[in-house]
Amino acid sequence: MQIKVMEEEATNSNIIRSNANWWKQLSTLTKRSFLNMNRDLGYYWLRAIFYLLTGITIGTLFFHIGTGNSSIMARGKCVSFVYGFMISMSCGGLPFFIVELKV
Repeated sequence: MQIKVMEEEATNSNIIRSNANWWKQLSTLTKRSFLNMNRDLGYYWLRAIFYLLTGITIGTLFFHIGTGNSSIMARGKCVSFVYGFMISMSCGGLPFFIVELKV
């Protein structure tokens, strides 16, 4: 009987409750995440540069494409390329995200 009471007290003492409300926790974690992203070159800045360069490249390639049947196919290919590129760039951020989860 005494052992059971002592185990319950030990279990209850290990639980730490936070007095901060949901918004305070959200703002604190968001600030920490943005600070971590700004410090890590590969997580934020290199990907932003790649997105910018890709946007400029695609914009110059498909600037005066026209409205004919062949241009519709070209637009479809462009959209497919952009979707594929965005998916590949988002997969590149997974290792940084996993490291951030461990913190």
